[in-house]
Amino acid sequence: MDSTLGELLYSAAPIIFAGLGALVSQLAGVLNIGMEGILLFGAFSSISAVILTTQPIIGILAGAIAGTLAALVISWAHVNRGGNIFIAGLAINLSAWGLIPVLSSMIFGVKGVLGLEQQIGFRVPTQPWVVLLALLAIVLVVLLRQWLKHTRYGIKFRMIHEDALGAREMGITVSRIQRAALMLSGALGGIAGSFIALRLGAFVPNMSAGRGWIALVVVFLGSSSPAGVLVGSLIFVLAELIAGEIQSLSSLPGIFVGLPYLLTFVILVIWNLSVAPAIKSYKQRKPAP
Repeated sequence: MDSTLGELLYSAAPIIFAGLGALVSQLAGVLNIGMEGILLFGAFSSISAVILTTQPIIGILAGAIAGTLAALVISWAHVNRGGNIFIAGLAINLSAWGLIPVLSSMIFGVKGVLGLEQQIGFRVPTQPWVVLLALLAIVLVVLLRQWLKHTRYGIKFRMIHEDALGAREMGITVSRIQRAALMLSGALGGIAGSFIALRLGAFVPNMSAGRGWIALVVVFLGSSSPAGVLVGSLIFVLAELIAGEIQSLSSLPGIFVGLPYLLTFVILVIWNLSVAPAIKSYKQRKPAP
């Protein structure tokens, strides 16, 4: 894989995974605000599992399970108990920042960086799994798009997104779909965290670096579609890479720190206000075959 293209895809993959997870929850009317914390839980669980088993695939599964469990807490608080989903999501974020250092200290005797090589004593071959996950992120965009458009369960998601009350009146069990959406969202967020940790070969406190929040923003600016999530993620990462190059050449590098956020916002707003409506209008005017 070409180095530039590979770097773009590797950097975008966790945002794509997390963005698709956030999209699924948003379509079901239960936006997963806890995505940032879920990434951290996924990353820590993944590295912990690889340290204990030396198997990267077990680490990926552990990350997905950890993300699912964190999302189940949100589901229980909101869907089962009627609590505020934003408060529940923020609680997951805060618990990740506070709980992970405690668990790391109890299990491994380390509060800071938890590295595979330092803990195991030899290098675990994680790179092939990183490449596989990066490619899977792109495939998942296509699969999720087809699933939402052409399967009965996917259509139910879209119906809830457009009119939750109407969907309920049509006999759709909204609460069940919302639970499933949050669980899937958590699993994808956990995989995103696994990707970040396995690529680095270590868990670093706060290594999500705001990617969970970026994923939420990309969902809305990307018109709540899988393709929009993909485009938004790639634009953000491309802008981030460009900003990095500019910073290395500039005498005032701090000026360009916010460039990725600004450029992503501007491009996606233009897309939402002009390109996306034009495409939708064309499809509506296009005669049926």
